[in-house]
Amino acid sequence: MFEVFLTEWTRELLGDELGDDLALYENIKLLGVEDVILDRLDSTHWDRKDTPQRESLRQILQRALIRTVRFLQRRLGRDPSGWSWQKLHRYVFRHPGASPLTACLLNRGPYPASGDRNTVNLGGYLPSRDN
Repeated sequence: MFEVFLTEWTRELLGDELGDDLALYENIKLLGVEDVILDRLDSTHWDRKDTPQRESLRQILQRALIRTVRFLQRRLGRDPSGWSWQKLHRYVFRHPGASPLTACLLNRGPYPASGDRNTVNLGGYLPSRDN
């Protein structure tokens, strides 16, 4: 849930400046924007330019959490007790020489991914590529 939340929070925080290109958010997440922006509560990023009212930190975080839950419900079902990182993130190893005819013999996976870029047994996640 935390990884999805970071993506949705970055999207809520900077979507009015960056648009819908999810790859941009991945690069920003790598820079640790959450660590920087939380120390700057007076930042203009806490207010979305595409709405007439001024949003608060709480409103931005709430909207990101709502988006997170909706995303996870669509992908993993309505029951949070069934949610897991390994159901959402899987490794697929594609052989560079595989053709449509040989892919089933040469490619491997999907295998459950047990970590992200911040854990032992890491496996980075790129939401824009849905992998």
